[in-house]
Amino acid sequence: MGQPDLFSTGRSSRIPYDESETYKRRHARRLAKNLACQEKVVRWCEAHGLQLQITNDGHHWSFYCHGKQLADWWPSSAKFIVNKQWDRSIHVHDWVQLCDQLHKLLKGD
Repeated sequence: MGQPDLFSTGRSSRIPYDESETYKRRHARRLAKNLACQEKVVRWCEAHGLQLQITNDGHHWSFYCHGKQLADWWPSSAKFIVNKQWDRSIHVHDWVQLCDQLHKLLKGD
């Protein structure tokens, strides 16, 4: 099992937790919901000077600023990593929480 997250952005109102579903089903649902909002994230990134690269059938999202990799997100597992700091991951469930974290990162919070 991987490293525990440093903290969580909290429960998502867009992708509510369902304790009755398996983690595989939850991860698939989380991925599908976030991929459905991909264009919103692309527009948000463009408005904030970031480039987005989505690979691995949508499982891995990489964010770049001036050509330098800034952060990575895996929407199915909700893992968000800044500057390859694997021991400082943040649990980010949905695209709105993601944009909030990216905004804080750009502001230097």
